[in-house]
Amino acid sequence: MSFFNPDFGTKNGKGVKKNEKKSRLSVFWRILREKFGKLCLVNLLYCAFMIPFVLFLSLLFFNMVPVPESVPMTGQPQTETVETLPPQTALPETTPDSEGEEAKWSDVALPLVGSFLVLGPACMLFLLFLFMNGFSPLLVLGVTLFTVLTFGPATTALTRIIRNFVSGKPCFIWSDFKKAFRQSYLRNVLVGLVDLLISCIMAYAVYAYYGALAAESTFVNQLLFFISVAILILYACVRHYIYLMQTTFDLKVVHVMKNSLIMALYGLIKNVGAFLLNAVFYLIFFLGYTAWFAPVIVLMPLAILFSFPVFFSTYIVYPDFYAVMIKPEEEKQGQDDGLSPIFIDRG
Repeated sequence: MSFFNPDFGTKNGKGVKKNEKKSRLSVFWRILREKFGKLCLVNLLYCAFMIPFVLFLSLLFFNMVPVPESVPMTGQPQTETVETLPPQTALPETTPDSEGEEAKWSDVALPLVGSFLVLGPACMLFLLFLFMNGFSPLLVLGVTLFTVLTFGPATTALTRIIRNFVSGKPCFIWSDFKKAFRQSYLRNVLVGLVDLLISCIMAYAVYAYYGALAAESTFVNQLLFFISVAILILYACVRHYIYLMQTTFDLKVVHVMKNSLIMALYGLIKNVGAFLLNAVFYLIFFLGYTAWFAPVIVLMPLAILFSFPVFFSTYIVYPDFYAVMIKPEEEKQGQDDGLSPIFIDRG
């Protein structure tokens, strides 16, 4: 019989190549399929620390955010005004007060600009929303402290878990999240605070220059607006690396920001591509509030809103990050018997 043949089972065929390399796209879909449930789970954990942003989305959905009225509010009900008009007199066209409309839209536009373009400032912009709409200062102060003390550590923990998904390292959701949240807590808080402040400044600059451009379309206003948009996009690319640096290296905050900027410029095309992919993701999310699937969109913060964009950007930028930042330090550690104080694999 053929199975007694010494060459049985060694016949050349298609088989599987030993070092066969799969395309990046196929690996992306494989990781997304295999880790989908875990991505939702870690998103749920992260959501516990993003309560301000989730509340802001809830306010938007239930129409609790004030929007400009098409007819200005008056002391008399509209029905009484109609009764006082002559029977054959046409109702006069009413136009809202431009100053009042601008003031009301400013309460909404600033949070929307920030939360759409960069996810980080969403919590801080929610605080601005609370403050501008007359909420209790104690409530604003409490939410501010909660955001400042949890945003950086929680984002670092989220990034570590997703980095392990992308790199193929074993990961235990709850224990790894808790460990990353506690590790270098004060430095994570400081990184998160710096990130929030810079993001809010960038988002507000875009909003302010857009307002100036809408009021007077001059060359200077156009130039300032497009420069502010370009800087905001660049910082969004920098944010792809901030928390990767924080969870991988033991560096000072200033070095984290500097190295993140260098990496953003090094892989600018990939970073802009990751930014556009996440921008489309957020755009679909916000447009969903006016579509028929709006109830499903409300549940997205608990399922995929935070973890999936981080997964998209991390998967795109991690090869360059590993080649430029991690691999040289690993080689240096091998030469120095692992005693290098610069690089610490923190997960």
